[in-house]
Amino acid sequence: MNRSPRRGMCAAILSLEAITLGLSTPVLLTLTDVSVPVGLAVGLGPAGFALLLAGALRSEGAYRAGGVLQGIAISLGVLVPMMFFLGAVFGLLWGTADLLGRKIDRRTGLLMRRLGRTGHARTAATSRSRARSSSSSVQPPKPTTRPVRSEARV
Repeated sequence: MNRSPRRGMCAAILSLEAITLGLSTPVLLTLTDVSVPVGLAVGLGPAGFALLLAGALRSEGAYRAGGVLQGIAISLGVLVPMMFFLGAVFGLLWGTADLLGRKIDRRTGLLMRRLGRTGHARTAATSRSRARSSSSSVQPPKPTTRPVRSEARV
């Protein structure tokens, strides 16, 4: 089974963000004049959305929806000012995970195409370098340590 590093990293970010968004709900209800049903919807709605997105990251549209979620998390700062900061942190984490995940996926795909998707086929360059190293007459250095003396019997 081929697992995408991009998917794994982004799912981890969304899962941690869901916890953060869920924990912002009691703060939202305590510090603002928002009614309880509205506070629960505003706090737990994005948290549930983050969890759903973490499971839906097989499609490219889910990654775009994850970017929208980052904007929602930052906009919660209007009600809870600390969410400006936390939303920005998760937005940066999301962007970094997405960018690095794409780069790793691209390189992994290139490597898998070179290996013929079997994982053990050699490229021509690898075969040539192994042939050169096995035909050289250089021997590894011999160890220069002295043998260990056995301890005297008591």
